[in-house]
Amino acid sequence: MADRAGSGTPISFRGIEKRFGGVSALSPVTLDIEPGEFLTLLGPSGSGKTTLLNIVAGLVEPSAGQLWFGEQEVTDLPARERGVGMVFQNYALMPHLSVFENIAFPLRVRKISRADIAVRVKEVLQLVGMLSLADRRPRQLSGGQQQRVSIARCLVYKPSIVLMDEPLGALDKKLRMQLQLEIKRLHEQLGFTALYVTHDQDEAMSMSDRICLMDGGRTVQISEPTELYFRPQSSFAAGFLGEANLFEATLVQQNGHAFLEGAGGLRLGPAPEGARPGSRRTALLRPENVRVLATDESAENEAIGQVSEVAFFGGDTRLTVTLPSGMSLVIRGSTGHGLVKSGRGETLRIGWCDSAVTALPEQSA
Repeated sequence: MADRAGSGTPISFRGIEKRFGGVSALSPVTLDIEPGEFLTLLGPSGSGKTTLLNIVAGLVEPSAGQLWFGEQEVTDLPARERGVGMVFQNYALMPHLSVFENIAFPLRVRKISRADIAVRVKEVLQLVGMLSLADRRPRQLSGGQQQRVSIARCLVYKPSIVLMDEPLGALDKKLRMQLQLEIKRLHEQLGFTALYVTHDQDEAMSMSDRICLMDGGRTVQISEPTELYFRPQSSFAAGFLGEANLFEATLVQQNGHAFLEGAGGLRLGPAPEGARPGSRRTALLRPENVRVLATDESAENEAIGQVSEVAFFGGDTRLTVTLPSGMSLVIRGSTGHGLVKSGRGETLRIGWCDSAVTALPEQSA
């Protein structure tokens, strides 16, 4: 994780649970978020990520456990006394107020002087690139501009903890990518502790110091983005963090070499250290790590298959290849590498290196 001095406040969850009636929405969550860290709660709908965020905000009361901000226990502290900033997907701007007045509102509630309000609102408008639009009403702004105002309103009173619940969910892809970079820049510049909720894997990986992957009200894995992507601890994590080729494999020992073998005798890659001969594991092979081999090329692991599907995405191309065993394998790579020239029904020789294969922990097989 990036080393950042930061002015953010650490957050600690100690056995936090939530039940709605007889239904468990959160299994016990124990987690420490470091000062100035950007941690994302990632997961499908109903995984418990927004419930956990709302517990931090004080909008939902936990059924059990403790919540700490630094050295202060805040489990029972009212939301208005927690001092956290919040950014929502729906902007939550007041339509009758100007951009300036919307941003100034939390300062007026805190009885900040008029002169200080003017200075602080101007500063934060400059931060989000909205100074020239200070007099406009929300209806005169685009969706991206409205979200910038919402972010500025959150930051104007300098919270040490900022909570963001799907803030980019209503925006188009290009604008989402632009605002991801802007939020990341603001976080690095101001050093607040950020707790961010999204179901978008790319968003989580591009913005976060760490990701807490959730499913069914429990934490599945808490790791840095690269660790979560390349070394997932379960089939769910492997499949949720990008596209994945997952193979049920058996550890085979032959001529002094141990390797993972898939259906039809397909050699997938070396066996993990300490694995027992005959044991079964799930092997992960990311589509971008498979390549189409030229006639004079070889690879540590090879297979022959027939192209069953070609999808062109502009910068890259996705092929689905059916192997002799009947299993499908996905290849994804730069269009410039010639994948787009592959046609349906064509027979290809494909390959990948040993290091491209990850054997998931035995319990996930």
